[in-house]
Amino acid sequence: MAAAPARQTAHLAESDRFREFPHPREAVNLFGHRQAEAEFLAACRSGRMHHAWLIEGQEGIGKATLAYRIARFVLAHADLGAPEVAGAVDLAVDPASETARHVAAGADPGLVVMTRTLADDGKRLRVSLTIDEVRKGLHFFAMTALAGGWRVAIVDAADELNVNAANALLKSLEEPPERSLWLIVSHVPGRLPATLRSRCRRLRLNPLGEDDLEAAVRQAGAGKALESLAPDQRRQLGEAAKGSVRRALAALDGDGLARRAEIVALLDSARAGANRKFHVLADRIARPGNDEDFGMFIELAGEWLAGRVEQAGAHGDSDPARLARLAEVWEKISRLAAETETFHFNRKQVILNIFRAIGAAAA
Repeated sequence: MAAAPARQTAHLAESDRFREFPHPREAVNLFGHRQAEAEFLAACRSGRMHHAWLIEGQEGIGKATLAYRIARFVLAHADLGAPEVAGAVDLAVDPASETARHVAAGADPGLVVMTRTLADDGKRLRVSLTIDEVRKGLHFFAMTALAGGWRVAIVDAADELNVNAANALLKSLEEPPERSLWLIVSHVPGRLPATLRSRCRRLRLNPLGEDDLEAAVRQAGAGKALESLAPDQRRQLGEAAKGSVRRALAALDGDGLARRAEIVALLDSARAGANRKFHVLADRIARPGNDEDFGMFIELAGEWLAGRVEQAGAHGDSDPARLARLAEVWEKISRLAAETETFHFNRKQVILNIFRAIGAAAA
C-alpha cells in the first residue's frame, strides 16, 4: 500500500502522462498519421531538414507520440544520408535497440524534454511551463553532442509556455546550434506568438479515424475495456472521443461515459433555470484533486455552446443578438477556466456561474 502515493506522484510529475496509461515515449507504434510521418522522413532525406517543427492538432491525437518517434529515429541515425535512412519506409526504430530503450526510460543523453513541473508544494503541477525549463534546454544545446550525433528537444506543450519562457525559446530558435532539432507540440497553435510560429515548419495532425483510434486505445492497454462495450456504448465512445485517444481513454476509465452523459444532460437543462442537481455536480467536481472532472466540465460546456451555434446556423437562425450571447458565454468560460487555474478560484462557484450564463444565453 505504501508504494501507491509515490507512483501517483511520479505520474503527476509528468504533465504529458495521462493517468496510469503508458507515456507517449513508451509507445512503439503510431496510428493515423502516415502522411505527417512521410513528410518528416522526406525532410530527413532531403539534406535540408528544418531545425524546428511545430507539431499541431487537438489534444490527445498522438502529437507527443510522433515527437518521440521522430526523436528516436534521428537519435538512432547520426547520418541522415545513410542508406538505411534512404530505404526506411517509416520512422520506426527497433524497440529493443539501445536508443529506443533509452528514450522509453527518459534517459537518452541526446534528448531533453520540457514540460510543466511540480509546484514547490509538490502537490500540483505548475500552471505554466517556466523559463527554468527552457533554460534547461538551452544549457543542453550548449553542450557538445556525443560522437557527433544529434541533440533533440521536445516541448510539450508550447501552449503552456509563459511569456518569459516563450521569449527564451524564440531566441534559441533564431540561433540554432548545428545538428539540433526542436519538436514543439501545440494543441492551439493560434495562441502562440506569431514570431515563434514563423520559425517553425508546421506539421498538422488530424483526429484519428475509428480504426486507428481503436488500435491506439488497444496499444494503451485499454483493449478489454473497449471489448466490454455494447454497440450503443461504442457509438457513445466515438462521439466522446472525437478522434482523440486521450478522450477515449478518459471515457473508458471507470464510469467516464456516464459522467459525460450526466454533464451534457445538465447543460441541456440549463435554460430551465436553477437546478439542485447543478449543486450536486458542482460539489463533486470541485473536490480537491478532481482536476480531470473539472477539465471535462469546461470542455463539454464549450462543446455544448459550439453545438448550439452550429444548430442555429443549420436551422437558419441568424439572430445576431442570440449568437453574440453564445459567443460571449464561450469567451467567459475560456477566461474563467484559465483564471481558475491561475488564481485558484472557487471551482464550485465557477461551475454554477457557467450554468447560469449558459441558461441565460440559451433562453
